[in-house]
Amino acid sequence: MLAGMNVNVWDVADQVERLVRAGFAGHVVDPVRLADPGVALDEL
Repeated sequence: MLAGMNVNVWDVADQVERLVRAGFAGHVVDPVRLADPGVALDEL
């Protein structure tokens, strides 16, 4: 994950930033889990 966007969900900005930073560090996020609304961003 190299970019993120947050629209009208104010309490996830920190999690989105951590995912983007992890992506730049070379970590891969499972796109299926990322697309699943039942998986919390902290679990990715």
